[in-house]
Amino acid sequence: MDRLRVRDSEMWQLNSMHVLRMLHKYSARDLSQFLDIFDRDVVDDEGENLGVIKTDEVFFERIVGILPMYIKQMNNL
Repeated sequence: MDRLRVRDSEMWQLNSMHVLRMLHKYSARDLSQFLDIFDRDVVDDEGENLGVIKTDEVFFERIVGILPMYIKQMNNL
């Protein structure tokens, strides 16, 4: 989605809701990718920030709260 430059804020927020709903199915790597994707700004062709609101802070708090369970499985690969 990030490479597609999706500009629809509602779509991002619905997607974050579905990620939270299925949180128990994801691995540590998936969770870290979600953090990265949802934290990046959506930019236009010139590299300017479009100000798309992807999700709220609760999304990040819930994922960061779960990550300590995966410490043993994490590596630098």
